[in-house]
Amino acid sequence: MANILVILSAVVIAVLIGEIACRAYAKFKPSFIFPSSSYNNFRRRPFSKNYQIRLNSKGFNDIEHAVDKKEHIFRIIGIGDSFTFG
Repeated sequence: MANILVILSAVVIAVLIGEIACRAYAKFKPSFIFPSSSYNNFRRRPFSKNYQIRLNSKGFNDIEHAVDKKEHIFRIIGIGDSFTFG
């Protein structure tokens, strides 16, 4: 029973040390594995080129949309990943 507790505590300590090391690494050298939680992580510089497509004024890969909605126009939102976009 004592051996199981020693092994279990060693595994927990190893996982905690690994977690701390990964968070410290991500703080100083961010990568796609540890993305920031910023909303701007998905945006690029407005009007820059993304392959052959020009980005809009908000930095998204989309056309410009008018802020004011015309009468008899419906707006639909689709929330999802790249499959939803496609």
